[in-house]
Amino acid sequence: MAICIGRLTDSAPRARKLCDCPRVICAAPDYLDAHGVPVSLEDLLSHETIGYGNATIGCVWRFANGTEEPRTIRVTPRLTFNNGGAMRAAAVKGLGITVLPRFIVADALVSRRLLAIELNVPPLSDSVDAVFHRGQSTPVKIRTFIDFLIGALKL
Repeated sequence: MAICIGRLTDSAPRARKLCDCPRVICAAPDYLDAHGVPVSLEDLLSHETIGYGNATIGCVWRFANGTEEPRTIRVTPRLTFNNGGAMRAAAVKGLGITVLPRFIVADALVSRRLLAIELNVPPLSDSVDAVFHRGQSTPVKIRTFIDFLIGALKL
């Protein structure tokens, strides 16, 4: 079994959703003072961004759009990393705006090293999923562990 954060494809192995993984757009106060605070998706296109390079969707930021299809923008990152911690560190240094799971930037938001940017539409949440082999039945120990994780991850 593996724990995956993201958006699974239809070709993924068997999975069970454990919880949502909210994302936040954020930047350092110094960056926002120097470049201004974006207020719309279109504004993001004129800013330096920090992207995720470990997936083909890393430069496509998706936003909730009510009951309609999610809105997307394609950013051209100033920097690209394959690690959320490195992305957070670059953002804290004032190198651009990034979108990351809230749990990765929570401490930096509390300490105000990063500020959340509220746009006209919020970033689309990812999900945290338990992914396991497509057997005929899931072993009891896997089902028990998944049930434990679901309870532990309720916020």
